[in-house]
Amino acid sequence: MNKTVNIIYPRRRQTAKDVKVIGLQEPVRRTMYDIVKDNFRTIQRTDFLMRLIYIGEHTFSKSDNTLNDFFLETVTRANDNFQCSEKITGLLVRYAKHFIHVLEGDEIAIHLHLKYLYKSETHLQKLKNMKLLVQINHCHSRLLSDWQTYTANPSMLLETIDAENIQEETGRQIFVCVKKMYDLVEKMSVRSSGIMRSSELGSFQLDSMSLRERSSLYVRSSMIGGSLNYVEYYQKELPEIERLEFLLKSPFPIDLTAFKEIFGVVPQRDIYKDKVWPVPADFIPYDIFDQLYDIRLDMPKPGVKEVSNSDVEEEHLLEVDDDTNEEKTD
Repeated sequence: MNKTVNIIYPRRRQTAKDVKVIGLQEPVRRTMYDIVKDNFRTIQRTDFLMRLIYIGEHTFSKSDNTLNDFFLETVTRANDNFQCSEKITGLLVRYAKHFIHVLEGDEIAIHLHLKYLYKSETHLQKLKNMKLLVQINHCHSRLLSDWQTYTANPSMLLETIDAENIQEETGRQIFVCVKKMYDLVEKMSVRSSGIMRSSELGSFQLDSMSLRERSSLYVRSSMIGGSLNYVEYYQKELPEIERLEFLLKSPFPIDLTAFKEIFGVVPQRDIYKDKVWPVPADFIPYDIFDQLYDIRLDMPKPGVKEVSNSDVEEEHLLEVDDDTNEEKTD
């Protein structure tokens, strides 16, 4: 006759997740990191967007496209890096001997572009005196959706630049150049059919040396032909060469080489030479061991002469002398 044996298995211990707390629930604690991630998710971005605007001089030939190809190569190499989450977009405006470069991308992409820019010694010899105008570490949105080039001749500046008050004039000219570049990008985005993307032709050529003698205040006539009309549509927004030359000679804009050295190297701060941790604060009593001080624990009685600190020190010295005399007699 078979007997059934009832096996009693041990019950699974109830974990903290299975226990339902009845009553007031613990509030969900959100940190600043959670808020930053939510903001990135809202704007469909994964990293902070950085913007640079720098100017410079070049000695490349006007007939060839070497300058545009070189900058396109540095941007492409930076975008091909797997660490770049926000690819580089921007606009390169090229004159006969000057250029203006607007860059947008994440921190790693901008650093790689500057690294490849200064790595090529053959092309770097023809790029001289590059200076930074604006650095924005966190942009709300991009100006352009692709990297583009634009070659043209700006108008001649009629107004005089105050060279005596160089500090205030430098700030004013930087503001004017940046404002003109923003207006130029806005016009190009509105008339998107007029500008070629770098993936298609590489650059948009609009060179006309006869336009150099015109002023930026010149109002175009309706009798001008179609091609000239199209050139002057953007020409009004181009920063003049006189402004760029003044900014390149001014000592206040930071040199792009110095900016690369500061930006590309993480600073190692030598705080107290790593000998003291944590770092001393203001409330630490540094003079606590300067002199001997006996703390009085008893409250003074009325009618009793108050004992001064000198009497306490003399009494302490007498006790020390008595102890030494007893040791000698022993």
